[in-house]
Amino acid sequence: MLAAWLAARWLIAPMRRLAQALPAMVAGGSAPPLGRQATREVSELADALSEAITRLREQSAAREVALAGISHD
Repeated sequence: MLAAWLAARWLIAPMRRLAQALPAMVAGGSAPPLGRQATREVSELADALSEAITRLREQSAAREVALAGISHD
């Protein structure tokens, strides 16, 4: 029972840190260091989320430029 609890904690801790860091990532920060505990999959998820947030920011900025150009015509 203790071994199962420790294993679950080891697996969940990096996900919890990532979930807690998401608001900061959306606000402009980067993916948090997940430490040696993070599995490869969790690290890949953090990188993918960071990339998605960056692309969304770029698309939003491009949309604002396009709308500004349209409104001046």
